[in-house]
Amino acid sequence: MTSEGTCGPRSGGPPSSRWPILGSPMGEFMLTVLGGVATLERHLIKARTDTGIKRARAAGIKFGRPSALNKHQQEEALKLLADGKLQSGDSILLLRTMNPRWH
Repeated sequence: MTSEGTCGPRSGGPPSSRWPILGSPMGEFMLTVLGGVATLERHLIKARTDTGIKRARAAGIKFGRPSALNKHQQEEALKLLADGKLQSGDSILLLRTMNPRWH
């Protein structure tokens, strides 16, 4: 204990003075170790995520945004596209005419 009744050295300066000097060998070592731990954690997270994605795809789960049109509307849109009554850029018009949520 120090004369003030606290244990160990204390710094009353700014937070940057409480960190080891980064130019010192010990400071460089600490940053290298923390960088290595961060890289390891990133690889572990990626491996878990990839495993989960593969498992979900094997279970038949589809990824991405859900379709705004149901199966019947999709078939009707493809028929209109094949007949030439609809162009590929008419997606907003298609949504408004076939989907009551867009009215």
